[in-house]
Amino acid sequence: MSETQRRRGQQVLDELEFGVRIPFKNLLPSLSLSNTESTVQHGAEFTDTLAWWIRQRFVSGPFKNRPLPFFRSNQMMAIEQRSKIRIVMNLSAPVGDSFNDAIDDDALDRITMSTARHVGYTIMECGRKARLWKWDLVDAYKVLPAAQSDLSAQGFSWLGMYFTENQEPFGSEAAVAAFDRTGHTLADLAIITSKIPAKFVHRCLDDLPLVTPANLNLGPVFADRYRRICEAVGIKLAPLCPHKEKAFEDTTSGTILGITFDTNNLSWSISSEKRDRLLDAMSGPLLGDLVSLAAMQRLLGLLNDFGQMVPFLRAFRQPLVTFLKDLTAAGDKPAQLPHPARLDLKIWANVAQAAVNGLPIPCRPTCSIILPKPSLKPVNLLLISGCRKTIDKSSIF
Repeated sequence: MSETQRRRGQQVLDELEFGVRIPFKNLLPSLSLSNTESTVQHGAEFTDTLAWWIRQRFVSGPFKNRPLPFFRSNQMMAIEQRSKIRIVMNLSAPVGDSFNDAIDDDALDRITMSTARHVGYTIMECGRKARLWKWDLVDAYKVLPAAQSDLSAQGFSWLGMYFTENQEPFGSEAAVAAFDRTGHTLADLAIITSKIPAKFVHRCLDDLPLVTPANLNLGPVFADRYRRICEAVGIKLAPLCPHKEKAFEDTTSGTILGITFDTNNLSWSISSEKRDRLLDAMSGPLLGDLVSLAAMQRLLGLLNDFGQMVPFLRAFRQPLVTFLKDLTAAGDKPAQLPHPARLDLKIWANVAQAAVNGLPIPCRPTCSIILPKPSLKPVNLLLISGCRKTIDKSSIF
């Protein structure tokens, strides 16, 4: 292990034994916030989830009275997802005096994660019929215990009783960096003990995708090491998914970070559900509806996520970004999408429709040429092929 890996691993060991200590800038005062209306609407699911957390010792309670000094009863939310209700502690409330507001951001680790685009690059470099693997950790954030000194800041109430979250709460800004240290160390150990090149292994918090060439027996060795390491430290892996979405092993097709890859024909695709979400977000602006700043921000977020797999779509963003700037400058006054932006958005819609049936995986860019400022003098550029070509820059700008 490198010195950086050793330090990170030692920190993970300390956090597993003594808990993750949140780097607060100041002592948080006690408070009592009401839960959101969504928790009442999904009260049965909330109660079932809470009972499961108590049985697993993720949560302590119920307590008739506040169990700790400076106890904070945070707001709980029930968020509707496609297949389940996720119970989340809102640690960003109240604004200006919240759990997350008190965290020293400069003390948090900066993390990097793989994207579907990076996975696609590795598939193209491994070649046709590359083998795909993906593991998903169960109750990922519940792996890490909280430091005892922070428990008073992680309280909540339900049905007139008080509870404390014993593990790292999902809504904490510090939880992402803390869990990334654990996931990173698990991956490092599996890479080192299996002797697999690190370039084949991708990480995205609780997801661990792996891409290997078809003619190398690297995947089974890494899979064995990774499973044994997770079992040794008590971390559960999600069962293999028959639809190759949540977790799968040794296959030529599967869904990784929202994109379905097929290495037999080196293509990628999206589900019809994802296509429909994209088209639904585009339909109003395309039909001439008034667009708010929040709706435009959400639309561009969806386009940025989708566009990572289609490099040429970057040429069809400028009018949309300009419209977003105009909405911001106008103080969030809804407006119609301008005609140039509407034409570009139609291109995005057509590509989204085509992506359901599969599109070629883009290759990793091999070279970037930054041209100097405009000038009438010709300049020589060294091309990728090694040839030299004289280009009149006045014809470019």
